[in-house]
Amino acid sequence: LGRSITTADGKTCRTAGLLDSESVMHTRFQALDYSIGTTCGNSFLGKGLGFRGHEFHYSRTVADADARFDYILSRGKGIDGGRDGLVCGSVLAGYTHLYFGPEFALKFVGAIKKSNKQ
Repeated sequence: LGRSITTADGKTCRTAGLLDSESVMHTRFQALDYSIGTTCGNSFLGKGLGFRGHEFHYSRTVADADARFDYILSRGKGIDGGRDGLVCGSVLAGYTHLYFGPEFALKFVGAIKKSNKQ
C-alpha cells in the first residue's frame, strides 16, 4: 500500500501509493513474534483499545517522518520500533495481525456502517 517495494535482489517496483512509506524485502524474517499494544486514537478503533496479535514478515517499511501511527506496541517490532498501524485517511495498515476480540469487531462494524452513510 506504500509508494514502492524493493525486492531482495534490488529491483524496485511502484505500488499503490496510498501510504507515505516504502518497503524493502529481505531473505530472512525481519520479525516473528507476538504483539501486544494499545491504540492511540488515530483510526476508527479509537483511543485506548488494548489488543493482542502477531507479526511475521520478510520486509522492512520506512514511513515518512510525519507519518501517523495508531498502535503503540509494548511487545513486537511493528513498522517503526514499537509503532505500527500506519494511518492515511480511512486506511489502517500494519505488520501486526490483530486478534479479533468483541470490542474490535464492534468498532470495525461501526466504522463500516458510518462509511456507508457518508
